[in-house]
Amino acid sequence: MKLVQNTKSGGLRRAGKIGAISLAVALTLSACGSDGANNEGSSAGGGDGWAAGTYKIGVQALLSGPASFAGIPVANGAELAVEEINASGALGEGVTLELDVKDAGGDFAKAVSIANDFVRDDDVYGVICCTISGEAGAVRSVLQSGKLPTVTAVALLDGMNEPPYLYRVALLPGTEGQGHDQLVDQILAAEDIKTAVIANTADSQGQVAEFDRWKEKLESEGVEVVRVVETFIADRDFTGPATTIAELDPDLFLAGMYGDTGALMIDAVRDRGYDGTIISNFGISGENAYKLGGDSMDGAVFPAPFFDGIPNENAQKFIENYTAKFDQAPDTFAVNGYMAAYLIAQGFLDATEFTREGVAQAMANVSALPDMPVGMNGLILENGQATIEEYFMVTWDDGNTVLWNQ
Repeated sequence: MKLVQNTKSGGLRRAGKIGAISLAVALTLSACGSDGANNEGSSAGGGDGWAAGTYKIGVQALLSGPASFAGIPVANGAELAVEEINASGALGEGVTLELDVKDAGGDFAKAVSIANDFVRDDDVYGVICCTISGEAGAVRSVLQSGKLPTVTAVALLDGMNEPPYLYRVALLPGTEGQGHDQLVDQILAAEDIKTAVIANTADSQGQVAEFDRWKEKLESEGVEVVRVVETFIADRDFTGPATTIAELDPDLFLAGMYGDTGALMIDAVRDRGYDGTIISNFGISGENAYKLGGDSMDGAVFPAPFFDGIPNENAQKFIENYTAKFDQAPDTFAVNGYMAAYLIAQGFLDATEFTREGVAQAMANVSALPDMPVGMNGLILENGQATIEEYFMVTWDDGNTVLWNQ
């Protein structure tokens, strides 16, 4: 049984189909709760539901260091989701979730230590983790062998979706037929593109995998990739590579880079006179990216599951509530943290055994989160991996993200 939105009352009702705990009305959800919750016994619950008490979700986020541009909004999104879930009363009378947020700061040894702490803490029933692929690789075996249901919110490393313990709400636009392919198809249909230069982040496993798909797709469509420019996560000065790119003057420059580095590269390339077509990934989608790149970002196109003007009522409500709470607009990373918390909460709601294992097994049966603020129809889960049917093609316009070619 699931809780889904009752659009007539604005409250919650039970339904017999796969769905998500409703989020669209945020903190105004009615506190109807689950029927028959057991308020006695241990923290592991009783036969009719979770015992009243507080259950922790560990959040292993990179809140400092070069990946904090993603880690901070992930933690914020999860915080908002947990507030909504608790306010709804959806998990039962007296049952609340609480985040236990720990910062690994980009130190993989510390990340492993945090993961071990979560496994040993009997009050932790799920984990949201992994901002970068190196961190994901470091902690994956710890969390999986500890049988702690874990949702990856950002990292693109292979193998982070292996139910019942590993799930990923971070979309993989670099897989065949997904966002990057969709963008290339639309760009090539709209513009005369014969040559391209690609910049990638060589020390990010996820970005290297995406680069391989970008290159394969472009070349399969007859575009000559005349140069590949390698960069690194810690790079901030792109004077040299940007000069090279501008001198090559390709029809298309693809900034397939890690997070904010893409914005810095785009700014450097434009500053050196390049006026061709630029495409990128949704690492350049946030406010901070625009602050770094400035108006050089205007016109750069990227595939996104979410953006400011998304024509999705649930997403617009999420934007409103997130902005009110944190005094800034959410980005894709905030959405991912939000969805990760809701996926774990769905495991709590569906569990028939009131343990970590029960949560994990219930999560493995979730095939969709239709009320999530991405795409037009929410999130689909295939073997623990999130996907959507169609990406939006988005560009920057004077500090705002808008649909491209509209």
